[in-house]
This record gives sequence, structure tokens and C-alpha cells, in this order.
Amino acid sequence: MWISALVTLLNLALAATVGVRLLRRARDAEGGPEVWLAGYFLCGAFFGSMINIVVYSSLGPGGMSFDPATAARLLTVSTAANGVAGTCVYVFTWRTFHPGAAWARTLVAGAIAIFAGAWLAQLATGGFAVVVFPGAAYWIERGAFCAAFLWAAVESFRYYGALRKRLRLGLAEPVVVNRFWLWGLWAAATGALALSDLVARIAYVWTTGETTVLIVERAMPIIVVTVAVTALIGAVAAASLWLTFFPNRRYVRWIESQQAKRAAEPV
Repeated sequence: MWISALVTLLNLALAATVGVRLLRRARDAEGGPEVWLAGYFLCGAFFGSMINIVVYSSLGPGGMSFDPATAARLLTVSTAANGVAGTCVYVFTWRTFHPGAAWARTLVAGAIAIFAGAWLAQLATGGFAVVVFPGAAYWIERGAFCAAFLWAAVESFRYYGALRKRLRLGLAEPVVVNRFWLWGLWAAATGALALSDLVARIAYVWTTGETTVLIVERAMPIIVVTVAVTALIGAVAAASLWLTFFPNRRYVRWIESQQAKRAAEPV
């Protein structure tokens, strides 16, 4: 469990660091897609995640360590923050890969409508209570959130493939090409982390038949497996994000040496 806690803390610190750096870059460039990405890291990956950690880490065999009303209010704020963060990911992907595409703009508008509608629906129905199986609005919101990273991963890997063709002709920098692969890996891992919550809830209901109250003793096997898997995925996400924005000289030299070896191979 302490490994998972360490990975979580590292991801929070990294999210704040990357968010601040992107804000500075967007300011120097007088706006641009970076500001949307900064919004995701600061609003969702840091602020929203921190609230969720506070709420769910308070669960214990005797119940929550603070009253359910307070937990619901906190989740109301964190869900709004995550909706804004998911919107930022959609807008960043649109502005970066398809700035002039009407279909991408429509997709982003649809995502915004889903996030806003799902939040309002949960607010109206008391859906922010800490329960195992929330209402339909929760699942719709989570699905839209996961889809944001799936889209980002697909676009990043697609662009990586296109740049590799240019790399063979000496028309692209190997470090830049590798950065798109790392970004795709980060997006895929982050999407998997978001999906893990849905999978864990379904597994709990499937094995216990309980849809409302979380019985920690019965949930412990699922919690242990989920913590182990998410710690591994979180480590992958943190490593790929770090190398995307803070590649050290040794890593850069390794990427360049690998490209030099491929260039020297006979065609």
C-alpha cells in the first residue's frame, strides 16, 4: 500500500509541476494549446484528484472518518473540477491535432454538454453521495472522461507513426518524434487509471451483490488488486510524463543513438 501512496504523491507533485510549467509556456507564447493542458493538470490531475484521495482514503471498517454530507460536498467540487479537466483534454487534442476540423469541434462541444449535464443531473438527484454504484449520470460522466484520453492516445500514436516516416528521410528530430510516443503512452495509462475505478466498482457489485454500502472487509481483495494494478499503471504514466517534459541528457542521447543505428542499417 505504501508503494501506491508514494506513486500517488509523485503523480500529484508531477501534475502540479507540469501544470505550472505549461502555464508559463502558454504565457510566453501568448496563448495556445498549452493553456488547456495546464488546465487539465492543475484542475483535474492535481486539485480534483487530491479531493478524491481525501474522501476515499477516509473510508475504514467503521465507515467514513467524516460525515457523509461533507463527503458529498467535496465530491460535488471534485466532479466539477474533473469535468473542467476532461474538457481541457478534449480542447487540447482538438487544437493540437485537428484545429480546423468541424467534426472535432462538434466532438468537443458534445463532451462539454455531457460533463455539464451529468454534473447537474447528479446535483439534482443527490448523486454525489459516497455509494458503490452511483446513478447513470456518474457512468456517463466517467465514460466521457475516459474517452478524452483514448482520443488523445489515438491521435498521438497516429501522429507518431506519421513522423516516423519523416524521420527515415531525416525530416524530423528523433526526440520530438519520441515525445509523441511518450504522450500517447501517458494518455493511454491515464485513461486506464480513470477506467480502473469503474472496473473496481463493477467487480465489487459482481462479487458481493451490494450496490450501496461499501463493506471494507468484503472489498479488501478487490482493493488490494486495484491498488497494485493502479500503482503499476501510475508509475508508467508518471515516467512517460516526466520524460515528455523533463528528458535527461542520457535519455536524449539514447534516443539519438537508436536513430543513428537505424539510419546506418541498409535499406
